[in-house]
Amino acid sequence: MRKIKYLIIALLCAVAQGAWAQTTVTTDSELRAAIANDGANITVTSDIDLSNSTLSIESGRTVTINLGGYTLNRRLTMRGESGGTVITVHNGAKLNLSNGTLKGGWGGNGGGLANEEGGTTNLSNVNIAGNTADDRGGGICNFGTLTIDG
Repeated sequence: MRKIKYLIIALLCAVAQGAWAQTTVTTDSELRAAIANDGANITVTSDIDLSNSTLSIESGRTVTINLGGYTLNRRLTMRGESGGTVITVHNGAKLNLSNGTLKGGWGGNGGGLANEEGGTTNLSNVNIAGNTADDRGGGICNFGTLTIDG
């Protein structure tokens, strides 16, 4: 009975560790899948073109992305039909983003980052450059809670 008890504890610990596992991504589709599937700790290991659409952090998600010195790039020279922002953090979502660059976005509000009302974004050592907006915030449009460090 004691061995079964220890086995159950070991399995629970293994499952708990999986929830904090680091996910490494190199492509747009891998990044989107990591955010959709777990959203926990994501490390980018190459520059990623986000040419299909805005990267969205949906309500109820907490996402941590370490860009590892790499760039998320929309590569837009005009506003995209589906919105051209690099990243949008929606109401009730939280994004922790560090160590890289957001560029090439062209949005209505926030070419690089749109932090909606009720969204929370923490940026650490993030360069936001080469973005454009039709209305507010070529680099960042913030209606939520935003912390910038570095």
